[in-house]
Amino acid sequence: MRKLLPVYTFAAILTVIVLVGLVVVPLVVRFVEDKYIVLQGDINRRQAEAYVRFVEFRLAQGITEDEILGELNGMLAHANADRGFSCVISQETKRFVSHPIPAIVGKPVSSLGVEFEAVEHRGSRVPMEDSVPQTGARGGILHLPDMRREVVFMQSIPAAGWTVATHENTERVDRELADIRWKMIGGFVALGLLVAGPSAFAARRVSSRYEKMIEERNLRIQEEQAVSDGLLRNILPDSIAARLKLGPGVIARRHEAVSVLFADLVGFTRLAGRISPEELVEILNRIFSRFDDLAEMHGLEKIKTIGDSYMVCGNLPDARADHLSHLAEMAVAMIGEIQTLNAAQGLNLQLRIGMDTGPVVAGVIGKRKFSYALWGDVVNTASRMESSAQPDRIHVTSAVEAALRGHFVFEKLPDQDIKGKGRMSTWRLVGRVGDS
Repeated sequence: MRKLLPVYTFAAILTVIVLVGLVVVPLVVRFVEDKYIVLQGDINRRQAEAYVRFVEFRLAQGITEDEILGELNGMLAHANADRGFSCVISQETKRFVSHPIPAIVGKPVSSLGVEFEAVEHRGSRVPMEDSVPQTGARGGILHLPDMRREVVFMQSIPAAGWTVATHENTERVDRELADIRWKMIGGFVALGLLVAGPSAFAARRVSSRYEKMIEERNLRIQEEQAVSDGLLRNILPDSIAARLKLGPGVIARRHEAVSVLFADLVGFTRLAGRISPEELVEILNRIFSRFDDLAEMHGLEKIKTIGDSYMVCGNLPDARADHLSHLAEMAVAMIGEIQTLNAAQGLNLQLRIGMDTGPVVAGVIGKRKFSYALWGDVVNTASRMESSAQPDRIHVTSAVEAALRGHFVFEKLPDQDIKGKGRMSTWRLVGRVGDS
């Protein structure tokens, strides 16, 4: 579509200018024609007045009407009837009593089949015989049977009962106006080509710039989209992020078997009071980044971090049969990472870990800052396991022990009261069977 923009621009501008010309030219020609008719009508009026004064002068001298008509016919015989002429019409009989063409003398006006159009009522035509004024003067246009038009002015001579009509043939003017009309239309066509050509070239340049801007904009959008997608995948699981991009709607699902792990750094609050904020955040970032690597390595899903607490789960949003085993291995590895960090930087941090497994509901909440969250008793119990665990120990429920029995080593802990849960039988996960 954009490639055809110059063609469309050229055609549109040329068409508009030509159409304007087709509207303007007739108006201009009509204006010129009207001005000509007014001017010629004034000439005819003066000519008719001259005939009237002549007739009235001869009547005052006692010359008879027949003698006056003879004089008039003699005068009209020398007129150029092809260009313009005058005639005299009887108001009583509506017949020509004087005319440069002798054969017409005596014939009724209606026999010529002409029509008279009054200038002051342009467009309303009435037969000339009905338009012959009884008194005063009247001007207009005669429409002849051979399609010719003549400017006419009529003035009455009451003393003789005649009307003097003067005519001017407009054929020559029509030809000249037709020539002007075509020249003006040609001028508008030339003007259209003159304007449309450069405009089409300019449209092509604008189109090229626009296409370049669109390409650059699309590239920026793609880059921004890639960054946005990356940020979204860092916040949400890939499958949830993909679902969220499809459009708004509730994203929630029940999972029957999910493993949940909570971990909390022991001694981190005391450490925060001894070192700078930058050092504190750098240590925490190093720890959680390593935990993220472990989660990715074991195919688990990090849910969130709150302060110095870390939450990760298995078997959601994508299913994995051995999720609990991998979560247990990650728990052991997390304690090992803390011990390695302590040795490297002279720290004394410890980690409490709690685990449980069972059904949960998972979904996305929020409108602007999305959060992938879990709900269910398993989440609460895993959190209670963590808060009641000993430092550098992995505290798990009987459900975890039963599921991993024979694959991991467990130590039975004394039954204890768990906040919000009552008296529970719990275990300490030591490590995988066979590990030293």
